Amino acid sequence: MNQQTGQSKFNPTTRPSAVIGASTLGSRIALMLASSGGEVRLYDAKAAQLEIAERFIDYQLPKLVKSRAGAVAGRVVFAETLEPAIADTWMVVEVVPERLDLKKTIFGDLDRLAPQDAILTLVTPRPIASTIPAPSPPMTQGGGGFRKYTPFAKRRSL
Repeated sequence: MNQQTGQSKFNPTTRPSAVIGASTLGSRIALMLASSGGEVRLYDAKAAQLEIAERFIDYQLPKLVKSRAGAVAGRVVFAETLEPAIADTWMVVEVVPERLDLKKTIFGDLDRLAPQDAILTLVTPRPIASTIPAPSPPMTQGGGGFRKYTPFAKRRSL
């Protein structure tokens, strides 16, 4: 965060964001992020799920940009591997199925592979989120995110 202006140093048009999980919710989050003009990387281990998300976003993005004041069509990159999907991102939104083992694995991978200044968000109920080990280096945690009660974490003050 720029202390003088109060603005985040991150801008969706200067660094990509990533959404991990191309489910119904994940593809809609990616769509909304893409309508801000930047690059969004949508990752899913299942190619079929990425194809469904791609058809949805290709169809909906032009309509959304046309209907929403100030919207600018960005670019969505569909990724089948995690590491390139999160490289150089400013924010990563995790939206994988509500399985604790999967969430722990994915969030551990994100903690290890995402840029140190990236904001990592968990879109999950608070009871599950509270069982996921804190990333390192230590992060501050609080309420917020895309859903009510969705914890988010950030690595450093922005």
